[in-house]
Amino acid sequence: MKVTNKLLVLCAVATMPMLAAESGAMSDFERAFLIEQLEKSQKEFLSSIEGLTAAQWKFKPAPDRWSVAECSEHIILAEEFIRGGAQALLKSPPVDRLATANAEHDKKLSEMVADRSHKAKAPEPIVPNGGKFATPEDAAKEFTARREKSLEYVKTTQDELRSRHPGARRTDGCL
Repeated sequence: MKVTNKLLVLCAVATMPMLAAESGAMSDFERAFLIEQLEKSQKEFLSSIEGLTAAQWKFKPAPDRWSVAECSEHIILAEEFIRGGAQALLKSPPVDRLATANAEHDKKLSEMVADRSHKAKAPEPIVPNGGKFATPEDAAKEFTARREKSLEYVKTTQDELRSRHPGARRTDGCL
């Protein structure tokens, strides 16, 4: 189902707040680009679920595939899950910046996350249960509220994001 794949790709944009400038904090250019991407993906997500009938909302193309409602729920849950993970990571001590922490790697990472040809199993906290949002309107309202939090963070953060990496080794000898 085309709309389902589009919804899943939109989830990739939520990972972008981890992308930052060479110095650690976002440059004005990166901040503007990220805001543009978040606003664009929000518009695309909302338009992809607007006007769906109840049958379209709940339709599953196969028993092992998610419905549009479930894909939407996954994206909504991922918005906060990823933002929360980034915030938790910022509480860890800084580490040396990885050699791959650059714009070229960021682009490749974004493309890789958006590539739906290699399926990945969603972490348990963002696996939909299918009943969280009864209608597209309910989902749109919740997604908008969560995306606004992400946008506010991107618009205001001065966090040194390049000095925090999931799985990176600390330089002080701790694991």
